[in-house]
Amino acid sequence: MTFNKKAVYVLMAMLIFFSGVVLYFTYFQIFKSASLANASTNPRTFAREQSVKRGSIYDRTGVCLVESEMEADGQRRVHHYDSLYAQLIGYSDPRYQRSLLEASFNSYILGGAEADFVETLLGIEDTEGSDLHLTVDHRLQKLASDALGGRKGAVVALDPISGEVLCMVSNPTYNPNTLSEDYETLSKTPGMFYPRATSWNYAPGSIFKIITAAAAIENGLDSTVYEDTEPLYIDGHPIYNYGKKTYGTLDMETAFSKSSNTYFAHIADMLGADKLRKTAESFGFNTEIPFDIPFRESKTLSGSPSKAEVAAVGYGQGQTTTSPLHMAMVASAIANDGIMMQPYLVSRAEKDGKAVYEQSGRILRRATSSTTAQKVGEMMQETVKSGTATGAYIPDISVAAKTGTAETEGQKDHAWFVAYAPAENPKIALAIVLENSGSTGSACAGMARDLISNWLRR
Repeated sequence: MTFNKKAVYVLMAMLIFFSGVVLYFTYFQIFKSASLANASTNPRTFAREQSVKRGSIYDRTGVCLVESEMEADGQRRVHHYDSLYAQLIGYSDPRYQRSLLEASFNSYILGGAEADFVETLLGIEDTEGSDLHLTVDHRLQKLASDALGGRKGAVVALDPISGEVLCMVSNPTYNPNTLSEDYETLSKTPGMFYPRATSWNYAPGSIFKIITAAAAIENGLDSTVYEDTEPLYIDGHPIYNYGKKTYGTLDMETAFSKSSNTYFAHIADMLGADKLRKTAESFGFNTEIPFDIPFRESKTLSGSPSKAEVAAVGYGQGQTTTSPLHMAMVASAIANDGIMMQPYLVSRAEKDGKAVYEQSGRILRRATSSTTAQKVGEMMQETVKSGTATGAYIPDISVAAKTGTAETEGQKDHAWFVAYAPAENPKIALAIVLENSGSTGSACAGMARDLISNWLRR
């Protein structure tokens, strides 16, 4: 072999080697840099925090919710409203790391976006992060928090047309300003750092009848008439209405308004597992839904359920768990002609007056047909006029709503309420859950009425 051939082989080997290195770093820059920058185990990230001032976080109107103050030994994250946004924004702490928006948008809060590859090689670092602008309205958030009070549960309100989160409150909560002092005590409370609105799944109770009704309409069963005069037995299992009431001859509209369990269990039995599951999945059950903070998947009708299990799901019990955010999305889909929008909390991130991240309304899925959504919406309006949700009635605003009471074995019932308004031109949809309150969903109606009225009368 000649010297020239050897030189060519050496050059080719070197070219392949350096190409591999370039491809390796390019891969990490494009596909892995953001996740590595956000990784809680990345020591370089917290080292940067000593010199990089984290961006501030604002509500939709420009109210500053969180900002950083630089101190001699680093910086202190200041939450201006104490616990009000803890279960939405989360915390950033050198010892306890990060959670929620502080974690998922950490690369933006620390800089423009994920660190630029060339700048990283040259050792160029940002000294100030990007500011986050949220979709949340501070006044509505405060009103929802005050309405919830000290009770366990959650309140979520969305713009049904865009998917913007207007408020999202979870109890119990904590004060991020005193996290270091309180952490050991807080960590002994199960689920303290998992928001009720997104990370806790409850049996939905009768608000799931929205989905059962949609399934019935889609499958031609909406004209079903049922004699509700005694318990319904499915495979030997008795099913009762709340308080063991009976309502006589029921069509779907009356059964929905009065919230008859036996009627919707009967409908679910007629539909069968596959058809009911299909409709539930069209509303996002049994699938992951993208969101700006962790969002627990809703579940229903897994495996091969028995007839009794299917009937129980028809009125929101049995093999069904969901979150307040997801049920606000269900109400939003009915309000939005059957189209479910992807929910979001962060509208944009800005650095030096320039947007480095922007998010707007995106269609997630078609949950049901426009015709079906209209029919279910009309039943929800009637429920406010003459059914179980009359407490949400507002004289000059058409409200559509559904109450729910979810039984929990060995504990008090959960109270649920979902609604949207105005029915003819929806601007807000919401879901409320009062955990183990021992009350019916009608107990939430006044809260919903005040939130809707406040938002629409601004």
